Amino acid sequence: MSRRRRVCAPAAGVASYRARCDALLAGLAATMPEGVTWTQPGGGFFMWLTLPDGVDSEDLRERAAQEGVAFVPGSRFCCCGGCERSLRLAFSFLSADELREGARRLSVALRSPRS
Repeated sequence: MSRRRRVCAPAAGVASYRARCDALLAGLAATMPEGVTWTQPGGGFFMWLTLPDGVDSEDLRERAAQEGVAFVPGSRFCCCGGCERSLRLAFSFLSADELREGARRLSVALRSPRS
């Protein structure tokens, strides 16, 4: 019996992460403006979002924080530049409802005027 639990427990975790990922994907699809694209993760805990031309993820980070959303700008992962329009979104920690709401809030930040 204990052996079976050890085998099934990771499968339950994977299903939970898949549900969270799907919730964030749905939230992005429902709220993001034209020109924003994102990855469709096959696993892991993160996805990448690419902003429209002219929008820098470092600049967006402050506006997103005012909406209660945090992300890691893509420039933190690129040593040679070229990732200014990218950002990494985590989906492993929050609930499906929180992820959908986070996508909505990120959309609000993206549409808000730059300061």
